[in-house]
Amino acid sequence: MRWINVLVLIGSATVLSAGCTDTDTDKAAPRPSATPLPNVVPSPTGRGVLGDVKLSPSPGDDATPIENLEYELRVKTVKMAYAMGKTSAECDGGDPEPGPGTTVKCTVTYRGVKVPWTVTIKGAGFLPGLVEYDAVPAMGVITREGAIRFYWGNNVTGRQVRCSDIPAVELVPLNRPTRYQCEIYPNVKESLQVTDSGPRFYPTAARGD
Repeated sequence: MRWINVLVLIGSATVLSAGCTDTDTDKAAPRPSATPLPNVVPSPTGRGVLGDVKLSPSPGDDATPIENLEYELRVKTVKMAYAMGKTSAECDGGDPEPGPGTTVKCTVTYRGVKVPWTVTIKGAGFLPGLVEYDAVPAMGVITREGAIRFYWGNNVTGRQVRCSDIPAVELVPLNRPTRYQCEIYPNVKESLQVTDSGPRFYPTAARGD
């Protein structure tokens, strides 16, 4: 009897040890949320593809470097939002042909919000009226339309997409997770953030939701 009791104790210890290992594994792996996001989002037309961005008005053949720059910043802003919208742009300084090393502050108005850009002129372009430059937005712009278009483009499963209440348009910090989320249900929630090239989604850190 004493020998049998020892075997039972050893067996119990083995079971407990295995249980600890399973728990550690569960903590390490992301798990789908028990609470789905509130909004079922149908597939948009042309999901995942913004297409060519051609805006009106566009600069003419005799446009100055600044006028061409303003147009290109409008295009970049639309691509960042990943949705077409009414735009305008204005660069300060008053010089229609800024030289190399010049820093120009520009503002693109997109769907009523103002997106600031800092542009550093590098030199003349290959064609008259163009310049080479580096342009960095101070803020990012997200749109519900663009976020959903991008997210559906990655939904190769065809399963239901659900999202939180993403605003029609909003300025947010670049390259940082926002409070807005989507998920291919049931799956791990992903947080929306914006880069200067457009919206992106990354798995949401566990926050108990």
